[in-house]
Amino acid sequence: PALINDTKKSVCAVPVLRRLDQEEGAGYGRLRATLGAPSRTALLSDRVNFLDTRRTCAADIRCLEATYRAQIRLHDALRFCVLGRGDQRACVVAAIAKHREELHRSL
Repeated sequence: PALINDTKKSVCAVPVLRRLDQEEGAGYGRLRATLGAPSRTALLSDRVNFLDTRRTCAADIRCLEATYRAQIRLHDALRFCVLGRGDQRACVVAAIAKHREELHRSL
């Protein structure tokens, strides 16, 4: 059986977190389906970072909401990398680096 931790309990119990979780998951899935292989590798690495950050929030609703909103903003930025004409992987890596820096400053 799956282990249910404080983070998962909070996400399930709080409607805004449930909605953000669904939105973030859908955005991640769309990006995974549209990014090239090298960019997907960077996206997967960031996904691990997101899940670790989310886990450190535990049951802190404000922390969880801020983490989800930041990740959704990243997904929005990464969509521009998909549409752009330049080096997609460089765009993705730069967007993720900026995102991580901003996220760690805010938490």
